[in-house]
Amino acid sequence: MQIKATYNRGCLEFSVPIRLSREEFTVLVDLPDDVVLSTEAGSKQEKSAPSSEEAGSKLLAKFRRILGSMHRQRPSASVGEDNDAYAEALGEKYGQ
Repeated sequence: MQIKATYNRGCLEFSVPIRLSREEFTVLVDLPDDVVLSTEAGSKQEKSAPSSEEAGSKLLAKFRRILGSMHRQRPSASVGEDNDAYAEALGEKYGQ
């Protein structure tokens, strides 16, 4: 299948909405000669998309920067302790 797309800051934007059956596959890209600055053979200058773990770590770091001093890491708790804390908070809020 052929479809028109626009390259915009590292992303291909399709001219029409399209749903894909897979997340990763090979495509053939036809670039106009006047937009290519170099074609260094053997040099991989492409930066692959970050893994979900890397992306999650970066997002978490961004949240922590935004929260500043309001951020504090909560100690590990079991499900039972979470339920108890939740019940206690509801009791305090609604006076039960």
